[in-house]
Amino acid sequence: MKSRHVFCPRPSRVRCFRQILALSALLLTLRSSAADPSPLQASIKHAAAAGTTLFLVFRQDVDKALQAMQAEVALAVKELDGRAASLEVNVDEEDGEALLETYRALGAPLPLTLVLAPNGAITGSAVRTCKAETLKAALLGPRAAECLKHVQDGKLVAVCVQNGSSQGGPEALTAIEALKADPKIGSLATSVVIDPAAVAERTFLEKLGVDTKAVTATTVLIIPPGRILGVYSGAIVVGTLLD
Repeated sequence: MKSRHVFCPRPSRVRCFRQILALSALLLTLRSSAADPSPLQASIKHAAAAGTTLFLVFRQDVDKALQAMQAEVALAVKELDGRAASLEVNVDEEDGEALLETYRALGAPLPLTLVLAPNGAITGSAVRTCKAETLKAALLGPRAAECLKHVQDGKLVAVCVQNGSSQGGPEALTAIEALKADPKIGSLATSVVIDPAAVAERTFLEKLGVDTKAVTATTVLIIPPGRILGVYSGAIVVGTLLD
């Protein structure tokens, strides 16, 4: 499989994604706060510790759109049977607007539901209207959520789709480690290994266009805000990733 370069002219790929990653990390740092956790933040922290996905429902006015969204969220929570809970956030109340800014949704139409994984990744959203099935589908496997969290934290993520029987797997992992050690990339890159046979990760891998039945390893490079920089099949070397 040939790599797919979805943006950046070839001569400046490294410089381009390094600048994007550095800017994303800087913006994230500027959003950080040393203040004590608010009640909302405490509730989110409690859900994370319990391994529970949260449906964060941001609202302002109580209208038919909100009531319809609340009903679908409640149905999703019920059908997920303990895997998810909901938390309503009034953006006119203390920390409501700040929480919207934290999740980079300030100015979004309301009501708005964000799907928050236990690790803090946003795995789905619904604006004005939603369906319970759509919310349920936004629950991802732990490795997929890990990938999204890294991207949302401003990092380049190398998704290594392989297991012990994948051809070219060790070589691909060696290339990824060399990429992370490259001084031009530094701490801005990380990697996540996903077993192509993992059922919980299948939806995410399909969205990446990965053939989970392939006998060779697949490596996918993702940069903020979620763009695929390249897809590589089998054994690779770090020069291929930086080319």
